[in-house]
Amino acid sequence: MTTFNVEGPTLIQYSATTGDESSATFTDLGYTDNADLVNFEIETFEHPIKTTRLGEVPEEFIHLGAVAHLNITLLKWNKVNGEKLQHQHGTEQGDLGTIGGMKLTAGGGTDAFAIKIVGGVTTYTFHNCVLTGRGVRVLDLGNRPKRLALSILCLPENMDGTTISTDNIYKVEDTP
Repeated sequence: MTTFNVEGPTLIQYSATTGDESSATFTDLGYTDNADLVNFEIETFEHPIKTTRLGEVPEEFIHLGAVAHLNITLLKWNKVNGEKLQHQHGTEQGDLGTIGGMKLTAGGGTDAFAIKIVGGVTTYTFHNCVLTGRGVRVLDLGNRPKRLALSILCLPENMDGTTISTDNIYKVEDTP
């Protein structure tokens, strides 16, 4: 697993449109600071091929793809946009959603969104994100200001079954 930290303070934006950034409209979600750095981990999945006589040591591996785990803690955030992120597709707080339904469909799906991290020098855009498990938490402990913690699973840009070697989980650009 590879881990990256993005030094703050940074502006976090999101878009309900996934995939091609040219069609995405990003809106400000909030800001981080240097106390809790934005970090993401890339997890690569591999399957060992054991071709040795003893079968214990893998001689080769098959690459099965990769995902990123993105962790963001917002010091300041837009409450309305935060709620839209959580319930962007018409669900109300406490709704279960469709039991037995697919969370993602081909080409992004109904629960996917895009996240942009605008740092001082570098901008990272994650194309195909979903909130899973305890994806959104309000941290209100001790004498620190209230914070909004996001745990986001980021998938490759193409989720339509035709993922190719040039597909990516995120894109890096210089901040304008």
